[in-house]
Amino acid sequence: LLIDNSIEGIFSNPFIRAIWDLLAGNKKNNLIYIRDTEKKTVGQLQYNHYLKAVELKYDFLYWLDSDIFLNTGMVKKMIDTIISIDDAAFLQGNKIDITSKQNYFNDINIMNKYNVEENLIDLFFGDTSNIIIPVKNLQEIDWSRVIEIKDKRVITGTDTLITGQLTINKRGYGLTNLNGFHLSYHQRVQTAEIYADWLR
Repeated sequence: LLIDNSIEGIFSNPFIRAIWDLLAGNKKNNLIYIRDTEKKTVGQLQYNHYLKAVELKYDFLYWLDSDIFLNTGMVKKMIDTIISIDDAAFLQGNKIDITSKQNYFNDINIMNKYNVEENLIDLFFGDTSNIIIPVKNLQEIDWSRVIEIKDKRVITGTDTLITGQLTINKRGYGLTNLNGFHLSYHQRVQTAEIYADWLR
């Protein structure tokens, strides 16, 4: 399932179109594309993703930012790992800034370093830029609190609020060798960590 909320539409990029067509050519892949041009906050979008995952009876919801590049086989590794953990609230991969333009002083995301060693670590909060969550866990979220948060530039802090609620009764995990590489904005976002810190 791909919900396209971008301004121009993702298929304006010929490389994305080529990848989509390649995946669609495999009959094992059941691809669903939804174009949504209505302006929404990040919290509203995340809530809509959850509702669609419930409707389609998906087991997992994987949130991945469009500016994150994954290692080969990473998605399968995340699915295989979270299935093997009984009490997992979520499983997060690394978000490695490859341009060094966003170094937050108070960043609560500790999954931000390249690592080749595989270690499962405890996380109290997760970053929805690169995270997989069992859909059944998201039923425990007070979505009214998430939806009411208004966007501030590019950061809202909804990831902190969502994952913080999930770890009340379950454990959040990070797998240290699941490396995703973040291509930052050309202009450093100065206030990015404030909203997550406020929620924490």
